[in-house]
Amino acid sequence: PGAAPAPEAPAGATPPAAAPTGAHGAPKPGKKRPGRARKVLDRAAAVSGPRRDPVGTGLGPRAYARTRVALVGYTRVSTSTQADNGISLEEQERAIRRYAEAHDAVLVAVETDAGLSGRTTRRAGLQRILARLKAKEADGVVVARLDRLSRSLRDAADLFARARGEGWQIHSLAERLDTASPSGTFVAHVLAAMAQWEREMAGERTRAALGELRRQGRRISGRPPFGHAFDGDRVVEVPAELEVLRKLQRLQARGLGAKAIASRMNAAAAFNPRTGRPWHHGVVRDVLARAARG
Repeated sequence: PGAAPAPEAPAGATPPAAAPTGAHGAPKPGKKRPGRARKVLDRAAAVSGPRRDPVGTGLGPRAYARTRVALVGYTRVSTSTQADNGISLEEQERAIRRYAEAHDAVLVAVETDAGLSGRTTRRAGLQRILARLKAKEADGVVVARLDRLSRSLRDAADLFARARGEGWQIHSLAERLDTASPSGTFVAHVLAAMAQWEREMAGERTRAALGELRRQGRRISGRPPFGHAFDGDRVVEVPAELEVLRKLQRLQARGLGAKAIASRMNAAAAFNPRTGRPWHHGVVRDVLARAARG
């Protein structure tokens, strides 16, 4: 006899849901709970918005997240009054998050330095950013404005040089700067050249000022050069030391080195008149070098 037909479901009843099946009709195993150990990009992918695959790579969510650029955000204000100028910490962070989302980038973290000047890079938040970048936890740093990173041209150029050396990028929203692009690299080179020029000009001005003070006989250091002494803020000659200095210079002109000069002076009991002790070749070398510099 044939099998009895299955009873018909009452009208209006919801049919039972079919059990999930795999590719070959076998029931799907239960969903495994993800492991606790995750890489930085896996943990941070959700920060900048839902994971997606807009270009149709066919990768899974985690595999696709690893192909995205990873950025760290940095915000800073010097004073509380800056919030009135449209550069509050909250506004900076919102702009950074919008940038990351628009470029489909993973925002690993946002570090903040509140109430700290941009004239130095010795800031806790910035140092954490630099440590992350050096450890390859991110591909670059993004800021609302370049002066959030630094207000010092020299420090900014040093950061650009560090980025090139360590292989990460700087993104600045206000200046539309991205050091991964040719124009961004050009701007970085210009800033580095300006910083080098600034350093050389500062050194030249310092040398000129010190030279003028020397000509005026003014004090310019904490220790007087050999053959001289301080009289208030003036530099005066010490004849006994100058006589010894001329003797040292004559021995040097004969081709003697610092060790030979020290031995010759000590053998003649012509000790250092400033200390009363025998000459050491290192002291002889320093005395002659400083005298040569003027």
